[in-house]
Amino acid sequence: MLKVNDPIKIASFDGGGLRGWGPSYVLSKLQDEIGDFNPSEYFDVFSGTSTGAIIALSLAMGIDVKTLLETYEKGKQLFFSNRYSKKDSVRIPIFPRFNNDVFVKFALNYVDKDVTLRDIWLRRKKTIILYATNFTTGSPLIFATPDITGPYIVGSDYKIIDIFRAVVGAPSYFELMNMKIDGKKVLIGDGGMWANNPSSYTLKNCKENFGDDKKLHMLSFGNEYWEDILFYDSYNQLKLASLTQDLVKVSTRSQMKYSSKMSNFLADRNFRFVIKENAESPLDSLTDSFKEAVKKTYNIDREEIIDFIKN
Repeated sequence: MLKVNDPIKIASFDGGGLRGWGPSYVLSKLQDEIGDFNPSEYFDVFSGTSTGAIIALSLAMGIDVKTLLETYEKGKQLFFSNRYSKKDSVRIPIFPRFNNDVFVKFALNYVDKDVTLRDIWLRRKKTIILYATNFTTGSPLIFATPDITGPYIVGSDYKIIDIFRAVVGAPSYFELMNMKIDGKKVLIGDGGMWANNPSSYTLKNCKENFGDDKKLHMLSFGNEYWEDILFYDSYNQLKLASLTQDLVKVSTRSQMKYSSKMSNFLADRNFRFVIKENAESPLDSLTDSFKEAVKKTYNIDREEIIDFIKN
């Protein structure tokens, strides 16, 4: 748990499907190049949306970043292989294409089935903020450890395996999670439509709960080239899907750009890693062009990001 006068080191991860390979790669490289740097131990606060929530929660649990990188390398086979038939898909809210039980199986490699967010906080002394959506009420929903309170933040006594399922419920990709929130049954999915770049929300939550924003230092990982993400790898022939794709693209891209600007008040206490060239990569597939773009950007930013971590 954070001490009053300590600097607060924040890691923030955008949504973006298998583009989660990017931050996993960068943090793995930093771990290799900075002798005493372990992302799971270095950061005090882990925040994320969708795939970013998976990264944030995994690191906060103490999972090694190299394990995450290996997981994303196999991501299409691990996470996008259990496909619903079209007949089954249309019977489920938001018409998911994939079953998200695979994320429960991933979580169970590291925690018992009854472990809660509060348990992780007590064990690891790490703050966790994960952004989701209550699709039943059309409201934001935030899973957070007990040291974070505020609007739309629910309690921390939810099981880790349920949270893993809930935060990846991206419309048309994975199914929504049936959960009981404040005594009411609701459908929970990812927060990509309102917080795909969660950095500014995380700063607000940290400032309001920990005080002086001069203590905040944030490393965030973005997907600013959102217009080049292919939302539908094999369903492009569906006109309705194409329309949904465009609407989601406008919403998420606008929010991400605004959130990036809102985080700039940290000045040199904020470093945002974003690939510096266009690279097509479907959310459910990992392309060589995207991986090369990440590696090139890391080589360009390497000295600056290492200096940011060290200082």
